[in-house]
Amino acid sequence: MSWSAQIRLELGALVLDVGLKGDARPTALVGPNGAGKSTVLRTIAGAHTPQAGRIVVGERVLFEGQGAVLLPPEARKVGYVPQGSGLFEHMSALDNVAFSLRVGGMRAAKARQRATELLEALGCAQLAGRRPRTLSGGERQKVALARALIGEPGLLLLDEPMAALDVTARRQQRFYLLRHLQDRALPMLMVTHELRDVVALGAYTYVIEEGQIVQHGELDALRARPATAFVEAFFAAHG
Repeated sequence: MSWSAQIRLELGALVLDVGLKGDARPTALVGPNGAGKSTVLRTIAGAHTPQAGRIVVGERVLFEGQGAVLLPPEARKVGYVPQGSGLFEHMSALDNVAFSLRVGGMRAAKARQRATELLEALGCAQLAGRRPRTLSGGERQKVALARALIGEPGLLLLDEPMAALDVTARRQQRFYLLRHLQDRALPMLMVTHELRDVVALGAYTYVIEEGQIVQHGELDALRARPATAFVEAFFAAHG
Protein backbone atom coordinates (compact mmCIF):
# COMPACT_ATOMS: atom_id res chain seq x y z
CA MET A 1 0.00 0.00 0.00
CA SER A 2 1.24 3.51 -0.79
CA TRP A 3 0.62 6.78 1.05
CA SER A 4 1.36 10.45 0.48
CA ALA A 5 1.04 13.68 2.44
CA GLN A 6 1.17 17.21 1.07
CA ILE A 7 0.73 19.54 4.04
CA ARG A 8 0.61 23.31 4.34
CA LEU A 9 -0.03 24.27 7.95
CA GLU A 10 0.58 27.38 10.05
CA LEU A 11 0.64 26.48 13.74
CA GLY A 12 1.88 29.24 16.00
CA ALA A 13 5.40 30.15 14.92
CA LEU A 14 5.73 26.94 12.87
CA VAL A 15 5.01 27.14 9.15
CA LEU A 16 4.88 23.59 7.82
CA ASP A 17 5.11 23.10 4.06
CA VAL A 18 6.08 19.51 3.27
CA GLY A 19 5.56 16.68 0.83
CA LEU A 20 6.26 13.05 1.73
CA LYS A 21 5.30 9.69 0.29
CA GLY A 22 6.00 6.03 0.94
CA ASP A 23 4.92 2.43 0.55
CA ALA A 24 5.34 -0.83 2.43
CA ARG A 25 8.99 0.01 3.03
CA PRO A 26 9.51 1.92 6.33
CA THR A 27 10.00 5.69 6.04
CA ALA A 28 11.95 7.78 8.55
CA LEU A 29 11.59 11.48 9.32
CA VAL A 30 14.59 13.12 10.99
CA GLY A 31 15.46 16.70 11.87
CA PRO A 32 16.41 19.05 14.71
CA ASN A 33 14.12 19.77 17.64
CA GLY A 34 11.28 22.11 16.70
CA ALA A 35 11.53 21.35 12.98
CA GLY A 36 7.95 20.02 12.78
CA LYS A 37 8.47 16.24 12.88
CA SER A 38 5.79 15.45 15.46
CA THR A 39 3.43 17.97 13.87
CA VAL A 40 3.65 16.07 10.58
CA LEU A 41 2.59 12.84 12.31
CA ARG A 42 -0.20 14.52 14.27
CA THR A 43 -1.51 16.20 11.12
CA ILE A 44 -1.65 12.91 9.22
CA ALA A 45 -3.40 11.34 12.22
CA GLY A 46 -5.98 14.15 12.20
CA ALA A 47 -5.03 16.19 15.28
CA HIS A 48 -4.30 19.29 13.16
CA THR A 49 -6.14 20.55 10.08
CA PRO A 50 -3.90 21.99 7.35
CA GLN A 51 -4.74 25.16 5.48
CA ALA A 52 -4.00 23.32 2.23
CA GLY A 53 -2.73 20.01 0.92
CA ARG A 54 -3.78 16.40 0.40
CA ILE A 55 -3.28 13.27 2.53
CA VAL A 56 -3.92 9.86 0.96
CA VAL A 57 -3.46 6.32 2.30
CA GLY A 58 -3.99 3.64 -0.31
CA GLU A 59 -7.13 4.63 -2.20
CA ARG A 60 -8.56 6.64 0.69
CA VAL A 61 -8.30 10.44 0.75
CA LEU A 62 -8.05 11.53 4.41
CA PHE A 63 -7.77 15.24 3.75
CA GLU A 64 -8.05 17.52 0.76
CA GLY A 65 -7.78 21.30 0.88
CA GLN A 66 -10.60 23.80 0.44
CA GLY A 67 -12.85 21.62 2.62
CA ALA A 68 -13.24 18.94 -0.04
CA VAL A 69 -12.38 16.07 2.34
CA LEU A 70 -11.71 16.11 6.09
CA LEU A 71 -12.01 12.73 7.79
CA PRO A 72 -12.05 12.75 11.61
CA PRO A 73 -9.16 10.92 13.34
CA GLU A 74 -11.27 7.88 14.22
CA ALA A 75 -12.21 7.37 10.55
CA ARG A 76 -8.69 7.62 9.12
CA LYS A 77 -7.53 4.04 9.79
CA VAL A 78 -4.15 5.40 10.89
CA GLY A 79 -2.31 3.88 13.85
CA TYR A 80 -0.45 6.45 15.94
CA VAL A 81 2.02 5.88 18.78
CA PRO A 82 2.98 9.22 20.39
CA GLN A 83 6.15 9.91 22.33
CA GLY A 84 6.11 8.11 25.67
CA SER A 85 3.59 5.51 24.37
CA GLY A 86 0.46 7.44 25.49
CA LEU A 87 -1.02 4.54 27.47
CA PHE A 88 -3.82 5.14 29.97
CA GLU A 89 -2.30 4.50 33.40
CA HIS A 90 -5.60 3.54 35.04
CA MET A 91 -6.26 0.74 32.52
CA SER A 92 -4.71 -2.69 32.12
CA ALA A 93 -2.64 -3.37 29.03
CA LEU A 94 -5.55 -5.38 27.63
CA ASP A 95 -8.04 -2.55 28.10
CA ASN A 96 -5.58 -0.05 26.60
CA VAL A 97 -5.41 -2.18 23.46
CA ALA A 98 -9.18 -2.67 23.34
CA PHE A 99 -9.93 1.02 23.93
CA SER A 100 -10.28 2.21 20.33
CA LEU A 101 -12.61 -0.69 19.51
CA ARG A 102 -14.79 0.20 22.49
CA VAL A 103 -14.88 3.88 21.43
CA GLY A 104 -15.93 2.69 17.98
CA GLY A 105 -18.94 0.96 19.50
CA MET A 106 -17.76 -2.64 19.76
CA ARG A 107 -19.12 -4.57 22.75
CA ALA A 108 -16.67 -4.95 25.63
CA ALA A 109 -16.40 -8.74 25.47
CA LYS A 110 -15.67 -8.78 21.74
CA ALA A 111 -13.21 -5.90 21.98
CA ARG A 112 -11.30 -7.61 24.78
CA GLN A 113 -11.25 -10.87 22.80
CA ARG A 114 -9.80 -9.08 19.76
CA ALA A 115 -7.23 -7.35 21.98
CA THR A 116 -6.25 -10.67 23.59
CA GLU A 117 -5.75 -12.27 20.18
CA LEU A 118 -3.54 -9.40 19.01
CA LEU A 119 -1.41 -9.43 22.15
CA GLU A 120 -0.92 -13.17 21.62
CA ALA A 121 0.03 -12.61 17.97
CA LEU A 122 2.58 -9.99 19.05
CA GLY A 123 4.06 -12.32 21.64
CA CYS A 124 3.11 -10.26 24.69
CA ALA A 125 -0.07 -11.91 26.00
CA GLN A 126 1.59 -12.13 29.43
CA LEU A 127 1.27 -8.35 29.77
CA ALA A 128 -2.52 -8.28 29.39
CA GLY A 129 -3.46 -7.87 33.05
CA ARG A 130 -0.72 -5.44 34.04
CA ARG A 131 -0.98 -1.66 34.43
CA PRO A 132 1.40 0.54 32.41
CA ARG A 133 3.30 1.70 35.51
CA THR A 134 4.45 -1.89 36.12
CA LEU A 135 5.80 -2.32 32.57
CA SER A 136 9.33 -1.70 31.35
CA GLY A 137 9.93 0.80 28.56
CA GLY A 138 10.08 -1.96 25.96
CA GLU A 139 6.91 -3.59 27.29
CA ARG A 140 5.05 -0.28 27.19
CA GLN A 141 6.07 0.18 23.57
CA LYS A 142 4.81 -3.31 22.68
CA VAL A 143 1.43 -2.56 24.23
CA ALA A 144 1.31 0.84 22.49
CA LEU A 145 2.09 -0.87 19.18
CA ALA A 146 -0.73 -3.38 19.77
CA ARG A 147 -3.13 -0.51 20.49
CA ALA A 148 -2.10 1.19 17.24
CA LEU A 149 -2.53 -2.03 15.25
CA ILE A 150 -5.88 -3.15 16.68
CA GLY A 151 -7.88 -1.12 14.17
CA GLU A 152 -6.00 -2.69 11.22
CA PRO A 153 -4.59 0.65 10.02
CA GLY A 154 -3.38 1.40 6.52
CA LEU A 155 -0.48 3.45 7.90
CA LEU A 156 1.45 3.31 11.18
CA LEU A 157 2.88 6.52 12.67
CA LEU A 158 5.57 6.22 15.35
CA ASP A 159 6.96 9.23 17.23
CA GLU A 160 10.35 8.40 18.78
CA PRO A 161 9.19 4.85 19.62
CA MET A 162 12.52 3.83 21.15
CA ALA A 163 13.68 7.06 22.75
CA ALA A 164 13.06 5.92 26.33
CA LEU A 165 14.77 2.54 25.94
CA ASP A 166 18.27 1.52 26.96
CA VAL A 167 20.71 0.21 24.35
CA THR A 168 19.77 -3.47 24.73
CA ALA A 169 16.02 -2.83 24.79
CA ARG A 170 16.29 -0.50 21.79
CA ARG A 171 18.05 -3.19 19.76
CA GLN A 172 15.40 -5.77 20.68
CA GLN A 173 12.57 -3.36 19.91
CA ARG A 174 13.98 -2.57 16.44
CA PHE A 175 13.89 -6.23 15.45
CA TYR A 176 10.50 -6.72 17.09
CA LEU A 177 9.05 -3.80 15.16
CA LEU A 178 10.60 -4.81 11.85
CA ARG A 179 9.35 -8.38 12.14
CA HIS A 180 5.76 -7.36 12.75
CA LEU A 181 5.80 -4.71 10.04
CA GLN A 182 7.06 -7.28 7.55
CA ASP A 183 4.42 -9.79 8.65
CA ARG A 184 1.70 -7.25 7.83
CA ALA A 185 3.32 -5.41 4.89
CA LEU A 186 2.26 -2.29 6.77
CA PRO A 187 3.57 1.14 5.73
CA MET A 188 5.19 3.12 8.53
CA LEU A 189 6.40 6.68 9.06
CA MET A 190 8.73 6.98 12.05
CA VAL A 191 10.21 10.05 13.69
CA THR A 192 13.63 9.34 15.20
CA HIS A 193 16.87 11.00 16.23
CA GLU A 194 18.83 7.76 15.90
CA LEU A 195 20.64 6.74 12.73
CA ARG A 196 20.75 3.15 14.02
CA ASP A 197 16.94 3.03 13.98
CA VAL A 198 16.91 4.10 10.33
CA VAL A 199 19.60 1.59 9.36
CA ALA A 200 17.99 -1.32 11.23
CA LEU A 201 14.62 -0.74 9.56
CA GLY A 202 16.10 -0.07 6.10
CA ALA A 203 14.06 3.12 5.96
CA TYR A 204 13.85 5.68 3.17
CA THR A 205 14.68 8.96 4.88
CA TYR A 206 13.27 12.50 4.82
CA VAL A 207 15.03 15.38 6.56
CA ILE A 208 12.93 18.29 7.83
CA GLU A 209 14.23 21.65 9.01
CA GLU A 210 12.17 24.71 9.92
CA GLY A 211 9.02 23.12 8.58
CA GLN A 212 10.37 22.14 5.16
CA ILE A 213 11.85 18.99 3.65
CA VAL A 214 15.47 19.87 2.86
CA GLN A 215 16.63 16.46 1.61
CA HIS A 216 15.38 12.92 1.12
CA GLY A 217 16.71 9.66 -0.23
CA GLU A 218 18.81 6.63 0.63
CA LEU A 219 21.18 6.93 3.56
CA ASP A 220 24.29 6.49 1.43
CA ALA A 221 23.26 9.38 -0.81
CA LEU A 222 22.46 11.63 2.14
CA ARG A 223 25.76 10.78 3.78
CA ALA A 224 27.72 11.40 0.58
CA ARG A 225 26.09 14.74 -0.22
CA PRO A 226 24.57 16.30 2.91
CA ALA A 227 22.36 19.25 1.94
CA THR A 228 22.65 21.10 5.26
CA ALA A 229 24.86 21.31 8.33
CA PHE A 230 22.29 19.29 10.28
CA VAL A 231 22.46 16.36 7.83
CA GLU A 232 26.25 16.39 7.99
CA ALA A 233 26.18 16.50 11.79
CA PHE A 234 23.57 13.72 11.95
CA PHE A 235 25.92 11.29 10.26
CA ALA A 236 29.03 12.59 12.03
CA ALA A 237 27.43 12.10 15.45
CA HIS A 238 26.81 8.43 14.69
CA GLY A 239 30.17 7.69 13.13
